[in-house]
Amino acid sequence: MSTLKCVLGGAAAVAAVYGVYAYVKQMRARKAAEAAWAAWVPPYDPAQYEVLTLHPHEASMVWPMLPTTTTLTFFEGNPDEAIPLIKRNVAALAKANPWLCGRLVKHPGPVHDARLWIPHVVDASQLFMEFESATLVPGQAWHEVDDALKALMIPEGCHCMDKDRPLFGIIVVRTPGAGSKAQFAVLAMLSHMLGDGHTFYRLYESLGLTQPVKLNVARKPGTYLAKLELMGKRKFGWVSSAAHYIGMIRNIYIHGGIRTYARYVDEGVLKAEKAKWADPSGEVPWVSSSDVLTSILLSTGDYDNGVMYVGTRNRLSDGATDSDAGNYVMPVLFWPDEYAKPTEIRRTLTTKTYNARRPDVMYWKTNKGNFGVVSNWASFQRDLTLPGCKQVIHYPLPPKWTCSRETHYIFRPTPDTLAVVHLERTDRNGATAVANRATHPAFGELVYGV
Repeated sequence: MSTLKCVLGGAAAVAAVYGVYAYVKQMRARKAAEAAWAAWVPPYDPAQYEVLTLHPHEASMVWPMLPTTTTLTFFEGNPDEAIPLIKRNVAALAKANPWLCGRLVKHPGPVHDARLWIPHVVDASQLFMEFESATLVPGQAWHEVDDALKALMIPEGCHCMDKDRPLFGIIVVRTPGAGSKAQFAVLAMLSHMLGDGHTFYRLYESLGLTQPVKLNVARKPGTYLAKLELMGKRKFGWVSSAAHYIGMIRNIYIHGGIRTYARYVDEGVLKAEKAKWADPSGEVPWVSSSDVLTSILLSTGDYDNGVMYVGTRNRLSDGATDSDAGNYVMPVLFWPDEYAKPTEIRRTLTTKTYNARRPDVMYWKTNKGNFGVVSNWASFQRDLTLPGCKQVIHYPLPPKWTCSRETHYIFRPTPDTLAVVHLERTDRNGATAVANRATHPAFGELVYGV
């Protein structure tokens, strides 16, 4: 009994000492933060700006490193008529949405506390540019496109912090014509610090509208808790887990580079697959094109787990709608048996929570970084319509940097076709391990090559 009392007494003493240590540490941190605030000199005049607080995940360590959403669209038509229209519409967009002219500022305090400073007086001159390229044509290999346009690209948010760099940009590129037909391309860019793919395409579509779209940039305060409730603590926590970060770091610094290419989806094969898995009288009466393609892409990658990005607008209790700008997306985690069939993906997405059959997360199994990501841009994609012009082809331009995970973007090159951009990891010799995907009948001709 006396031994037990000694043990308990010692534990209480240790707890008391730790409590005092934690309190002192907290007080010192608070004083340091107050001193940092007192010494901080804002990069801009606070009287000229409105400061917007971003969502916690947007101001975190990882989000500012996400690549800028970038697309390239080729048109047949007279650029001398299209350019003035697009330039006017960019100015109208900026007037309706001053946050497009905002700048990222790192505030003192937490290690990562980025905020958006929105000017009271809008200057849209940095948001639009004309450019001429003698080499840019549809269907080029990605490295050729990158060589032609890399000087124009908006970098990741972390490279725009505390710098006078635009976070949104539209560039019209005069390109060589096809025969007797004049051609030009529209390079559209939106930093992920401002918004997601849904936000991007609302703005992109507006370049051809008579009235600019006006989006609400104020972030919804209940988004984090709403996502947590939908996903479940374990699966939601995986995104910010050490295992996830370790896996990404291993991919960046241990593996080789990436291989980027895009291929059309065979609509006949896709239709047959949807009919094969649909069971009108069963538990899962139908499956979507996204369900089928996600199952194929993840199953042919030999991954330890998979992630599917899902938009949360009009789905959560935070009240976010199609009129809200920002990053209202959520990564849904799947284990191999959960994406082996399109019906399992559909079952997950139609349940009250996205935990699927089992909410567990074996963190140790994900620290190799061997997972694939699928993002269905076709679900929110909108087209740019310009008077007197015809769209030739449209596609995403993923970043040309070492890939932290294999990623696949489903999109529409034209209104009546479907395609997938693949970002595949390679070894030091440039080889990939996805021969089974290369021969899968669901994928056909190249949209653009490696």
